[in-house]
Amino acid sequence: LHQELAGQGASTGLWECTPGRFRRQVAQAEYSYIISGEGSFTPDGAEAIVFGPGDALYFAANTQGTWEVRQTVRKTYLILG
Repeated sequence: LHQELAGQGASTGLWECTPGRFRRQVAQAEYSYIISGEGSFTPDGAEAIVFGPGDALYFAANTQGTWEVRQTVRKTYLILG
């Protein structure tokens, strides 16, 4: 689920991912709230950020790193344009 916020330069949605490991670049700043599941995100050159239900995460624009999903993750997100 993904919704563009017309005229706001932002979008919001619901994201779900099954267990696995993958690289990702976050092109625009993103705020996320973890609804369920657990895993970690390791930004390039930094310590892993471990997350689980109830955690809020913020990714600055152009953040690159590796996601490791240990238990199916469901999150809401707000991408800031």
